[in-house]
Formats: sequence, structure tokens, C-alpha cells
Amino acid sequence: MGLAHQAIEYRLLDPDFILNQQEEDEDEQDDEAEEQDAPRPIRPFPLDHSFDVRAYSDTYSIQEFRFTCAQLQEIIGLLRIPPFIVTPSRDKVDSLTVLCMAMYRLSFPERLNRMERMFRRSAPSISRLINQIVRWVMLRWDRLLYWDEHRLTREKLSEYADACYHASGGQCNNVFAFVDGTAREIQMPTINQQAMYSGHKCHHCVKYQGIVAPDGILLHLSSAFSGTNHDMTIFDGTGFQQVLDQFAYDQNGVALAIYGDSAYTANGHVLIGYRGNGLTPDQIAFNRVMSSLRVTIEWTFKHITQQFMGIDFPRTHRLPVHMDRRSL
Repeated sequence: MGLAHQAIEYRLLDPDFILNQQEEDEDEQDDEAEEQDAPRPIRPFPLDHSFDVRAYSDTYSIQEFRFTCAQLQEIIGLLRIPPFIVTPSRDKVDSLTVLCMAMYRLSFPERLNRMERMFRRSAPSISRLINQIVRWVMLRWDRLLYWDEHRLTREKLSEYADACYHASGGQCNNVFAFVDGTAREIQMPTINQQAMYSGHKCHHCVKYQGIVAPDGILLHLSSAFSGTNHDMTIFDGTGFQQVLDQFAYDQNGVALAIYGDSAYTANGHVLIGYRGNGLTPDQIAFNRVMSSLRVTIEWTFKHITQQFMGIDFPRTHRLPVHMDRRSL
């Protein structure tokens, strides 16, 4: 038997060691009893009942979630969201409640810890659930934000072109939508600050490109680009010119176009206003009418940010530290 085994055996047979072990065991038992008798920490919210959007009136639901309960249920059905949202951390909540969390978070830049009392869940759990449902919707339906070829048929584009023709008083007969870029301010990043800074907006931002129909519906919304990019650079980067070359035609096969401001370059499917000095009265009238129609896309961006102010709050917009300029 080795010396180590002899020492261990001696300690186990030593009376003083046995008494000391008994005293330590008694102390541990006393500590456990004190912990059991000590009052448990109070939860930040009671667990006597769970969140149920059906208990709220339609007026309150529209104010807090931007939709009524019936409309939220309809959205779940149209987007084919599963009955329950399950996160990798094993959070499992019904999809209606999680959709309410996401809508509440987007409607106003509310702190997560203040959402605990309403939704009866911890702030980390709420954050995980919101990220999970947003990720699910984006992975399933993000292609519709680029171009919905099943809905935007030649018949539908012809309908949009006719609406623009009548609204412009006959000034233009082949424009079916309007294109523009929008910048969303972000918190100053820790890296690549120069790439995110827009000298025109005088703050750090990411830019998106949107194409809006005359009825105010977004036909296209690009992914994020760094704040230094020009609108035409974003247009080229999205590859949307190829989409126009393939799908932008009316029922008779005549090419249709989108209308943009002077930041864009005109071609067969992109129109801009007349530029330069010495414009004729007809050209000036064309620019004036088309500018008044192009404001539709500005109204659309404004309406989105007014209804969902959470997406226009710079303090909550942070870029991951590993993101570089090429990943945007």
C-alpha cells in the first residue's frame, strides 16, 4: 500500500478527523436550514395569470400592438407561423403572445424589463422569443421583400401604370412605381466608424432602398448598406436592374419603368426628371407633377416609422462587433 493510501486511511480512522467532519456536516445542515427558512426573492411580476391579448379591447390592442386580436390571428395564419415558438434555450410560448411581444417592441422603444409585467416572462426570455419569431419570418418570407413575382404580374403592373398616368394628368404613361433610399441612424459603432458615417446625414447610419407603388405598398425593400453608399450604388448592389429587365412590362409587352430622383441614372426601366438649365415649360411641368407623385415613397417611409417607432430609435440600433463593411 502506498504512502498516499496509508495517509488517507489514517485520516478516516482518526477520531479528531471524524469529529471535525461531523461538526462540518452539522454546520452544512444548519446553513441549508437557514437557506430554506430565508424568504425567497420576489419575482418582478406575479405568476397568478398569464398574458392574454383577447382580454384587451380593440382600441387598446391597436394602440399597443398596432393590430386587433383578430388581425394578429389573421397575420399568424397568413404567414403560416407555427402554433408555438420554441427557442434554442427551450422557451416555448404560443405564437400569438410572441407576435404581441414583437409588435409591442417595434411600436415603441420600450425597455425589456418593463415588458416583464405585461407578458409575465423575464427580459432575457422575451428577447429570445422576439428574435426567434423575427428570424423565422425573415427566413420564410424575406424573398417577398425583394420581389413577389406571383403577385406583381403584368396585369398588376399595368394597373399601377394606369394609376400613375391618371394621377399625372397624362404626363407619363409607363411609370408603375417610385424608388428612393432611406437612412436609419444607428449608434456609433466601435469599428468601421468611417464606413458607417454619412456626410450628407451627418451621423452614423445604415441605408435601405425601397420601391413603392402608387397605393403606398412596398414592392421592394433591400437589405442594409453602409451609410457611405450612394443611392445609385445601392441600386446597383441589389441587382434590381435584372428584375426590371425580366418582369417590368405591361400586358402588351411594353417596357415599364420606376421613377427616381436625380440621384439615379436613367435607362430603359428607370426614369428621372429633366435636368439642366433652359428647360421647356412642358419639361418643367413634367418635373413638378412627377415630384408631387414621387412623394408617395417618402410618405410610406414616414408612415412606417410613425407606426413602429422602435425601428427609428438609434440607441437600440447597434452593429455586431464582427460586422465589417463588406458584410453589409
